Amino acid sequence: MRSLDKVMKLEAADPLSVGASTIYRLLNGGDPAGVMLGISVIEGGPTDVELDLDEVLFILEGELRIEAGATSHDLAAGDSLWMPKGEKVRFVVEQRCKLLYIIIKDRPAA
Repeated sequence: MRSLDKVMKLEAADPLSVGASTIYRLLNGGDPAGVMLGISVIEGGPTDVELDLDEVLFILEGELRIEAGATSHDLAAGDSLWMPKGEKVRFVVEQRCKLLYIIIKDRPAA
């Protein structure tokens, strides 16, 4: 059996309110995994965001529309979406939506 000495328990962070969202962080910038990870619950209404880092969304419950310029994507449970760093997006939710987000931290050039 392999050793679990490199496995670490993640401490729960306090929920963070951003616009119509409540964010529950699972991994943050201080963790060694190279990503930030969490669950976001959006209760309704639009939220405008400019992405500082690349981000992937996976819809767990509900529906979400992502608008970026003239493009929009309608997402439902089971759908995923990649959004590049620097993009300005609007999250539009008619009813409650729960999603998993993965933010890929910048890596130094090799």
